[in-house]
Amino acid sequence: MSDPRGATWPPEDLRKERKGHVEAWAPVLICNCLEISDLSSRHHDLLQGWLKDTPVNLTGLAEGRGSWNWGWMIGAARGLCLADWKDFGTLLECQANGSDKKFLGLFFGTEPLSSDYDSMRLASTLVALARGPEAIRPLAKKVLGRWAGLAALGAVPWTDRVEYRANNGQMWYQGPSLSPVGERSPKTSEPSRNELFCRLLGHGKGKVRLARQAWACAVADALFKPKDFPTFPFNGNDVPGSALPLIGNARVWGSFRFVRYPEGLLVQRPKRFNSLTPSALWSYAFDAKTEVQRGFPWDPNRANRGPGAPSGGECRIENGEIISSSSDPHFTQRFRLPSSKPLWEVIADEQGVRRAGQAPSPSPFSPLASPVFDPELDPGPDPDILIADVKALGGQGNETLAICNAISSKKWGAVAAKLDDLDVPKPNRDLHRSLVDSLLALAQDQP
Repeated sequence: MSDPRGATWPPEDLRKERKGHVEAWAPVLICNCLEISDLSSRHHDLLQGWLKDTPVNLTGLAEGRGSWNWGWMIGAARGLCLADWKDFGTLLECQANGSDKKFLGLFFGTEPLSSDYDSMRLASTLVALARGPEAIRPLAKKVLGRWAGLAALGAVPWTDRVEYRANNGQMWYQGPSLSPVGERSPKTSEPSRNELFCRLLGHGKGKVRLARQAWACAVADALFKPKDFPTFPFNGNDVPGSALPLIGNARVWGSFRFVRYPEGLLVQRPKRFNSLTPSALWSYAFDAKTEVQRGFPWDPNRANRGPGAPSGGECRIENGEIISSSSDPHFTQRFRLPSSKPLWEVIADEQGVRRAGQAPSPSPFSPLASPVFDPELDPGPDPDILIADVKALGGQGNETLAICNAISSKKWGAVAAKLDDLDVPKPNRDLHRSLVDSLLALAQDQP
Protein backbone atom coordinates (compact mmCIF):
# COMPACT_ATOMS: atom_id res chain seq x y z
CA MET A 1 0.00 0.00 0.00
CA SER A 2 1.31 3.44 -0.92
CA ASP A 3 2.28 5.79 1.92
CA PRO A 4 1.96 9.54 1.13
CA ARG A 5 5.24 10.12 2.97
CA GLY A 6 7.12 7.79 0.63
CA ALA A 7 9.64 9.13 -1.89
CA THR A 8 8.26 9.41 -5.43
CA TRP A 9 9.57 9.60 -8.99
CA PRO A 10 9.88 11.83 -10.96
CA PRO A 11 10.93 14.15 -8.12
CA GLU A 12 9.04 17.39 -7.54
CA ASP A 13 12.24 19.26 -8.30
CA LEU A 14 13.13 18.27 -11.87
CA ARG A 15 16.69 19.50 -11.34
CA LYS A 16 17.18 16.31 -9.33
CA GLU A 17 15.92 14.00 -12.07
CA ARG A 18 19.37 12.72 -12.92
CA LYS A 19 21.71 9.91 -11.90
CA GLY A 20 24.00 12.27 -9.99
CA HIS A 21 21.27 13.10 -7.46
CA VAL A 22 21.37 9.90 -5.42
CA GLU A 23 19.43 11.60 -2.60
CA ALA A 24 16.45 11.84 -4.97
CA TRP A 25 16.35 8.35 -6.50
CA ALA A 26 17.82 5.97 -3.90
CA PRO A 27 14.98 6.69 -1.41
CA VAL A 28 12.49 5.94 -4.19
CA LEU A 29 13.94 2.46 -4.68
CA ILE A 30 14.04 1.87 -0.92
CA CYS A 31 10.39 2.90 -0.54
CA ASN A 32 9.36 0.87 -3.59
CA CYS A 33 11.09 -2.26 -2.26
CA LEU A 34 9.23 -1.78 1.03
CA GLU A 35 5.95 -1.34 -0.91
CA ILE A 36 5.24 2.13 0.46
CA SER A 37 5.51 4.02 -2.85
CA ASP A 38 4.56 3.21 -6.42
CA LEU A 39 6.96 3.22 -9.35
CA SER A 40 6.17 2.62 -13.01
CA SER A 41 7.98 -0.26 -14.68
CA ARG A 42 9.82 2.20 -16.94
CA HIS A 43 11.06 4.27 -14.02
CA HIS A 44 11.85 1.15 -12.01
CA ASP A 45 14.10 -0.17 -14.77
CA LEU A 46 15.79 3.24 -15.09
CA LEU A 47 16.53 3.60 -11.38
CA GLN A 48 17.47 -0.05 -10.97
CA GLY A 49 20.00 0.42 -13.77
CA TRP A 50 21.46 3.45 -12.02
CA LEU A 51 21.71 1.49 -8.77
CA LYS A 52 23.59 -1.40 -10.40
CA ASP A 53 26.13 1.09 -11.75
CA THR A 54 26.53 3.02 -8.47
CA PRO A 55 28.69 1.53 -5.69
CA VAL A 56 28.82 2.66 -2.07
CA ASN A 57 32.30 4.04 -2.92
CA LEU A 58 34.14 3.32 0.31
CA THR A 59 37.33 4.83 -1.12
CA GLY A 60 35.61 8.15 -1.80
CA LEU A 61 34.03 8.16 1.67
CA ALA A 62 37.39 7.45 3.29
CA GLU A 63 38.96 10.37 1.41
CA GLY A 64 36.03 12.65 2.29
CA ARG A 65 35.04 13.17 -1.33
CA GLY A 66 31.44 13.49 -2.42
CA SER A 67 28.34 13.18 -0.28
CA TRP A 68 28.47 11.04 2.83
CA ASN A 69 24.70 10.89 2.63
CA TRP A 70 24.75 9.07 -0.71
CA GLY A 71 26.89 6.16 0.47
CA TRP A 72 24.38 5.22 3.16
CA MET A 73 21.33 5.36 0.90
CA ILE A 74 23.10 3.47 -1.89
CA GLY A 75 24.13 0.83 0.65
CA ALA A 76 20.56 0.40 1.90
CA ALA A 77 19.13 0.36 -1.62
CA ARG A 78 21.70 -2.14 -2.90
CA GLY A 79 21.00 -4.35 0.09
CA LEU A 80 17.23 -4.30 -0.35
CA CYS A 81 17.08 -4.38 -4.15
CA LEU A 82 20.21 -6.32 -5.12
CA ALA A 83 20.90 -8.37 -1.95
CA ASP A 84 24.36 -6.73 -1.90
CA TRP A 85 25.19 -5.77 1.70
CA LYS A 86 28.98 -6.14 1.55
CA ASP A 87 30.15 -2.51 1.31
CA PHE A 88 27.35 -1.18 3.48
CA GLY A 89 28.35 -3.73 6.11
CA THR A 90 31.94 -2.48 5.95
CA LEU A 91 30.75 1.11 6.34
CA LEU A 92 28.60 0.22 9.35
CA GLU A 93 31.47 -1.70 10.95
CA CYS A 94 33.80 1.32 10.63
CA GLN A 95 31.12 3.61 12.08
CA ALA A 96 30.17 1.28 14.91
CA ASN A 97 33.60 0.16 16.06
CA GLY A 98 35.99 2.83 14.81
CA SER A 99 38.58 2.62 12.05
CA ASP A 100 41.93 4.06 11.01
CA LYS A 101 40.65 4.51 7.44
CA LYS A 102 40.58 8.31 7.51
CA PHE A 103 37.01 9.65 7.30
CA LEU A 104 35.48 6.17 7.56
CA GLY A 105 36.65 6.25 11.18
CA LEU A 106 34.88 9.55 11.94
CA PHE A 107 31.23 9.31 12.89
CA PHE A 108 29.10 10.37 9.90
CA GLY A 109 32.31 11.39 8.14
CA THR A 110 32.31 14.89 6.67
CA GLU A 111 28.69 15.56 7.70
CA PRO A 112 28.39 15.05 11.50
CA LEU A 113 25.10 16.10 13.10
CA SER A 114 23.52 17.38 9.88
CA SER A 115 20.02 18.83 10.13
CA ASP A 116 19.69 18.15 6.39
CA TYR A 117 20.86 14.55 6.17
CA ASP A 118 20.81 12.80 9.56
CA SER A 119 17.32 11.38 9.08
CA MET A 120 18.25 9.87 5.70
CA ARG A 121 21.26 8.06 7.20
CA LEU A 122 19.14 6.91 10.15
CA ALA A 123 16.51 5.45 7.81
CA SER A 124 19.23 3.64 5.83
CA THR A 125 20.67 2.23 9.06
CA LEU A 126 17.21 1.05 10.13
CA VAL A 127 16.99 -0.84 6.82
CA ALA A 128 20.22 -2.68 7.68
CA LEU A 129 18.96 -3.42 11.19
CA ALA A 130 15.65 -4.87 10.00
CA ARG A 131 16.55 -6.50 6.68
CA GLY A 132 20.33 -6.91 6.60
CA PRO A 133 22.28 -10.10 7.32
CA GLU A 134 22.51 -11.12 10.97
CA ALA A 135 26.20 -10.12 11.07
CA ILE A 136 25.56 -6.44 10.43
CA ARG A 137 22.44 -5.93 12.54
CA PRO A 138 24.33 -5.35 15.82
CA LEU A 139 26.54 -2.84 13.98
CA ALA A 140 23.49 -0.97 12.70
CA LYS A 141 21.99 -0.78 16.18
CA LYS A 142 25.27 0.50 17.62
CA VAL A 143 25.39 3.24 14.98
CA LEU A 144 21.84 4.30 15.88
CA GLY A 145 22.82 4.48 19.56
CA ARG A 146 25.90 6.56 18.80
CA TRP A 147 23.85 9.09 16.89
CA ALA A 148 21.18 9.21 19.59
CA GLY A 149 23.83 9.88 22.23
CA LEU A 150 25.49 12.68 20.25
CA ALA A 151 22.16 14.29 19.40
CA ALA A 152 21.04 14.06 23.05
CA LEU A 153 24.06 16.11 24.19
CA GLY A 154 22.57 19.03 22.24
CA ALA A 155 18.91 18.44 23.12
CA VAL A 156 16.69 19.96 25.79
CA PRO A 157 13.53 18.31 27.16
CA TRP A 158 11.14 21.12 26.28
CA THR A 159 9.56 22.08 22.95
CA ASP A 160 10.75 25.27 21.25
CA ARG A 161 7.65 27.48 21.29
CA VAL A 162 8.72 29.38 18.14
CA GLU A 163 10.40 26.78 15.92
CA TYR A 164 7.65 24.17 16.10
CA ARG A 165 4.63 26.46 15.86
CA ALA A 166 2.82 26.45 12.50
CA ASN A 167 1.39 29.55 10.83
CA ASN A 168 -2.05 28.67 12.19
CA GLY A 169 -0.70 28.87 15.74
CA GLN A 170 -0.79 25.12 16.37
CA MET A 171 2.28 23.15 17.41
CA TRP A 172 3.29 20.60 14.78
CA TYR A 173 5.67 18.87 17.19
CA GLN A 174 5.68 18.20 20.92
CA GLY A 175 8.90 16.79 22.27
CA PRO A 176 12.56 17.56 22.98
CA SER A 177 14.23 20.34 20.98
CA LEU A 178 17.41 19.42 19.10
CA SER A 179 20.34 21.70 18.34
CA PRO A 180 20.74 22.67 14.65
CA VAL A 181 24.55 22.87 14.96
CA GLY A 182 26.51 20.54 12.67
CA GLU A 183 27.99 20.22 9.21
CA ARG A 184 25.60 20.77 6.28
CA SER A 185 23.00 22.10 8.73
CA PRO A 186 21.23 25.09 7.21
CA LYS A 187 17.83 24.09 8.63
CA THR A 188 16.63 25.23 12.02
CA SER A 189 15.06 21.78 12.41
CA GLU A 190 14.04 18.76 10.33
CA PRO A 191 10.80 16.95 11.29
CA SER A 192 11.87 13.36 10.59
CA ARG A 193 15.10 13.89 12.53
CA ASN A 194 13.08 14.96 15.58
CA GLU A 195 10.65 12.08 15.20
CA LEU A 196 13.35 9.41 14.96
CA PHE A 197 15.26 10.92 17.89
CA CYS A 198 12.15 10.60 20.05
CA ARG A 199 11.57 7.01 19.02
CA LEU A 200 15.18 5.95 19.61
CA LEU A 201 15.19 7.36 23.15
CA GLY A 202 11.86 5.77 24.01
CA HIS A 203 9.64 8.86 23.87
CA GLY A 204 7.18 6.97 21.66
CA LYS A 205 5.83 7.41 18.15
CA GLY A 206 3.94 10.36 16.74
CA LYS A 207 5.64 13.40 18.26
CA VAL A 208 5.77 15.05 14.82
CA ARG A 209 2.49 15.59 12.97
CA LEU A 210 2.12 12.99 10.23
CA ALA A 211 1.84 15.57 7.45
CA ARG A 212 5.29 16.92 8.34
CA GLN A 213 7.07 13.56 8.30
CA ALA A 214 9.07 12.50 5.24
CA TRP A 215 10.22 9.22 3.71
CA ALA A 216 12.59 8.38 6.58
CA CYS A 217 9.63 7.99 8.95
CA ALA A 218 7.66 6.03 6.36
CA VAL A 219 10.59 3.61 6.12
CA ALA A 220 10.77 3.30 9.91
CA ASP A 221 7.06 2.46 10.07
CA ALA A 222 7.35 -0.08 7.26
CA LEU A 223 10.23 -1.86 8.98
CA PHE A 224 9.13 -1.90 12.62
CA LYS A 225 5.98 -2.10 14.68
CA PRO A 226 6.11 0.48 17.50
CA LYS A 227 6.82 -2.17 20.15
CA ASP A 228 9.75 -3.52 18.11
CA PHE A 229 11.43 -0.20 17.30
CA PRO A 230 15.01 -0.06 18.66
CA THR A 231 15.30 2.07 21.78
CA PHE A 232 18.14 3.00 24.11
CA PRO A 233 17.96 3.64 27.87
CA PHE A 234 18.42 7.29 28.74
CA ASN A 235 18.21 9.28 31.98
CA GLY A 236 17.41 12.91 31.21
CA ASN A 237 18.62 13.94 34.67
CA ASP A 238 22.15 12.82 33.78
CA VAL A 239 22.64 13.60 30.11
CA PRO A 240 26.41 13.02 29.90
CA GLY A 241 26.15 9.89 32.04
CA SER A 242 23.57 8.44 29.64
CA ALA A 243 24.95 9.76 26.35
CA LEU A 244 28.66 8.93 26.69
CA PRO A 245 28.19 5.14 27.04
CA LEU A 246 26.05 5.16 23.87
CA ILE A 247 28.66 7.19 21.97
CA GLY A 248 31.54 4.96 23.09
CA ASN A 249 34.80 5.50 21.21
CA ALA A 250 33.22 7.50 18.37
CA ARG A 251 35.27 10.37 16.96
CA VAL A 252 33.96 13.31 14.92
CA TRP A 253 35.48 15.64 12.36
CA GLY A 254 36.51 19.00 13.82
CA SER A 255 35.02 19.64 17.24
CA PHE A 256 31.81 20.34 19.14
CA ARG A 257 31.33 21.81 22.63
CA PHE A 258 28.19 21.03 24.63
CA VAL A 259 27.94 23.26 27.71
CA ARG A 260 25.04 23.01 30.17
CA TYR A 261 24.49 26.19 32.20
CA PRO A 262 21.80 26.49 34.89
CA GLU A 263 19.97 28.82 32.48
CA GLY A 264 20.33 26.88 29.22
CA LEU A 265 22.35 24.71 26.86
CA LEU A 266 25.10 25.94 24.52
CA VAL A 267 26.32 23.97 21.49
CA GLN A 268 29.32 25.36 19.62
CA ARG A 269 31.26 24.33 16.52
CA PRO A 270 34.29 26.61 16.09
CA LYS A 271 34.45 26.31 12.32
CA ARG A 272 32.50 25.20 9.27
CA PHE A 273 34.59 22.54 7.53
CA ASN A 274 32.26 21.27 4.80
CA SER A 275 32.06 24.05 2.22
CA LEU A 276 29.14 22.54 0.29
CA THR A 277 26.45 23.90 2.60
CA PRO A 278 26.18 26.72 5.17
CA SER A 279 25.67 25.64 8.76
CA ALA A 280 24.67 26.92 12.17
CA LEU A 281 27.83 27.30 14.28
CA TRP A 282 26.26 27.82 17.69
CA SER A 283 22.91 27.37 19.38
CA TYR A 284 21.67 28.35 22.80
CA ALA A 285 18.56 26.71 24.27
CA PHE A 286 17.14 29.34 26.61
CA ASP A 287 15.16 27.53 29.32
CA ALA A 288 13.22 30.58 30.53
CA LYS A 289 12.05 31.44 27.00
CA THR A 290 11.69 27.83 25.80
CA GLU A 291 13.38 28.93 22.60
CA VAL A 292 16.53 27.79 20.78
CA GLN A 293 18.55 30.62 19.26
CA ARG A 294 21.17 29.85 16.62
CA GLY A 295 24.27 31.46 15.19
CA PHE A 296 23.78 31.14 11.43
CA PRO A 297 26.07 33.74 9.84
CA TRP A 298 24.48 33.69 6.39
CA ASP A 299 21.40 35.25 4.84
CA PRO A 300 18.58 32.87 5.93
CA ASN A 301 16.59 33.78 2.80
CA ARG A 302 19.26 32.54 0.37
CA ALA A 303 20.67 29.12 -0.46
CA ASN A 304 24.25 30.42 0.13
CA ARG A 305 25.68 27.75 -2.16
CA GLY A 306 27.61 27.76 -5.40
CA PRO A 307 29.51 30.59 -7.11
CA GLY A 308 29.29 33.93 -5.33
CA ALA A 309 28.08 32.47 -2.03
CA PRO A 310 29.66 33.85 1.16
CA SER A 311 32.67 31.82 2.30
CA GLY A 312 34.23 31.04 5.64
CA GLY A 313 32.23 30.27 8.73
CA GLU A 314 33.87 30.65 12.13
CA CYS A 315 32.70 30.80 15.73
CA ARG A 316 34.57 32.20 18.74
CA ILE A 317 33.94 33.37 22.30
CA GLU A 318 35.10 36.89 23.02
CA ASN A 319 34.43 39.09 26.08
CA GLY A 320 31.60 36.84 27.25
CA GLU A 321 29.89 36.70 23.84
CA ILE A 322 29.71 33.86 21.38
CA ILE A 323 30.12 35.19 17.84
CA SER A 324 29.62 33.42 14.50
CA SER A 325 30.68 35.06 11.25
CA SER A 326 31.23 34.42 7.55
CA SER A 327 32.63 36.56 4.76
CA ASP A 328 29.32 38.49 4.78
CA PRO A 329 29.54 40.76 7.85
CA HIS A 330 25.83 41.67 7.65
CA PHE A 331 24.86 38.32 9.16
CA THR A 332 27.31 38.02 12.05
CA GLN A 333 25.43 36.50 15.01
CA ARG A 334 26.22 37.35 18.65
CA PHE A 335 24.89 36.10 21.96
CA ARG A 336 25.96 36.99 25.49
CA LEU A 337 26.59 33.84 27.46
CA PRO A 338 25.55 33.35 31.10
CA SER A 339 28.13 34.23 33.71
CA SER A 340 27.12 31.27 35.86
CA LYS A 341 29.27 28.19 36.32
CA PRO A 342 28.42 25.38 33.86
CA LEU A 343 26.79 22.27 35.31
CA TRP A 344 28.62 20.08 32.78
CA GLU A 345 30.57 20.32 29.56
CA VAL A 346 31.35 17.68 26.93
CA ILE A 347 33.88 17.91 24.09
CA ALA A 348 33.54 15.90 20.87
CA ASP A 349 36.44 15.90 18.40
CA GLU A 350 38.78 13.69 16.41
CA GLN A 351 40.22 12.22 19.63
CA GLY A 352 36.83 11.11 20.97
CA VAL A 353 33.91 12.35 23.08
CA ARG A 354 34.57 13.13 26.75
CA ARG A 355 33.80 15.45 29.62
CA ALA A 356 35.72 18.72 29.59
CA GLY A 357 38.96 18.46 31.52
CA GLN A 358 39.23 14.73 30.91
CA ALA A 359 42.29 13.83 28.86
CA PRO A 360 41.51 12.21 25.52
CA SER A 361 42.37 8.57 25.12
CA PRO A 362 45.78 7.99 23.55
CA SER A 363 45.17 8.02 19.84
CA PRO A 364 47.37 7.53 16.79
CA PHE A 365 45.12 9.71 14.68
CA SER A 366 46.25 13.09 13.40
CA PRO A 367 43.70 15.78 12.53
CA LEU A 368 42.39 15.29 9.00
CA ALA A 369 42.76 18.09 6.49
CA SER A 370 39.66 19.35 4.73
CA PRO A 371 39.14 17.43 1.47
CA VAL A 372 38.42 19.08 -1.85
CA PHE A 373 34.68 18.68 -2.27
CA ASP A 374 33.16 17.84 -5.62
CA PRO A 375 31.51 20.83 -7.32
CA GLU A 376 27.76 21.21 -7.37
CA LEU A 377 25.97 19.43 -10.19
CA ASP A 378 24.48 21.22 -13.20
CA PRO A 379 21.29 22.67 -11.67
CA GLY A 380 19.10 21.73 -14.64
CA PRO A 381 17.27 18.44 -15.23
CA ASP A 382 18.74 15.73 -17.44
CA PRO A 383 17.32 16.51 -20.92
CA ASP A 384 17.19 12.86 -22.02
CA ILE A 385 15.20 11.82 -18.94
CA LEU A 386 12.84 14.78 -19.25
CA ILE A 387 12.23 13.98 -22.92
CA ALA A 388 11.46 10.36 -22.00
CA ASP A 389 8.95 11.57 -19.39
CA VAL A 390 7.22 13.82 -21.93
CA LYS A 391 6.99 11.01 -24.49
CA ALA A 392 5.55 8.67 -21.87
CA LEU A 393 2.60 11.05 -21.34
CA GLY A 394 1.06 9.72 -24.56
CA GLY A 395 0.18 13.05 -26.18
CA GLN A 396 -0.11 13.83 -29.88
CA GLY A 397 3.07 13.02 -31.81
CA ASN A 398 3.68 16.41 -33.44
CA GLU A 399 2.99 18.36 -30.26
CA THR A 400 5.15 16.00 -28.22
CA LEU A 401 7.99 16.35 -30.73
CA ALA A 402 7.79 20.16 -30.53
CA ILE A 403 8.05 20.01 -26.73
CA CYS A 404 11.00 17.61 -26.87
CA ASN A 405 12.79 19.90 -29.34
CA ALA A 406 12.15 22.90 -27.05
CA ILE A 407 13.75 21.13 -24.04
CA SER A 408 17.21 21.59 -25.52
CA SER A 409 16.79 25.38 -25.23
CA LYS A 410 16.40 25.07 -21.41
CA LYS A 411 13.90 27.94 -21.51
CA TRP A 412 11.72 26.29 -18.93
CA GLY A 413 8.87 28.80 -18.98
CA ALA A 414 8.34 28.26 -22.72
CA VAL A 415 8.61 24.49 -22.34
CA ALA A 416 6.07 24.54 -19.49
CA ALA A 417 3.64 26.57 -21.62
CA LYS A 418 3.86 24.08 -24.50
CA LEU A 419 3.52 21.13 -22.17
CA ASP A 420 0.52 22.70 -20.43
CA ASP A 421 -1.32 22.75 -23.76
CA LEU A 422 -0.63 19.08 -24.46
CA ASP A 423 -3.68 16.84 -24.23
CA VAL A 424 -2.81 13.53 -22.54
CA PRO A 425 -4.81 10.40 -21.61
CA LYS A 426 -6.63 10.62 -18.30
CA PRO A 427 -4.40 8.09 -16.42
CA ASN A 428 -1.37 10.31 -17.14
CA ARG A 429 -2.87 13.65 -16.11
CA ASP A 430 -1.41 13.69 -12.60
CA LEU A 431 2.11 13.16 -13.95
CA HIS A 432 1.42 15.75 -16.66
CA ARG A 433 0.39 18.34 -14.07
CA SER A 434 3.41 17.50 -11.90
CA LEU A 435 5.82 18.01 -14.82
CA VAL A 436 4.24 21.34 -15.74
CA ASP A 437 4.44 22.60 -12.15
CA SER A 438 8.06 21.49 -11.83
CA LEU A 439 9.03 23.27 -15.05
CA LEU A 440 7.29 26.44 -13.89
CA ALA A 441 9.30 26.27 -10.63
CA LEU A 442 12.51 25.93 -12.68
CA ALA A 443 11.48 28.93 -14.77
CA GLN A 444 11.19 31.10 -11.65
CA ASP A 445 14.88 30.51 -10.94
CA GLN A 446 15.93 31.71 -14.39
CA PRO A 447 16.78 35.36 -15.10
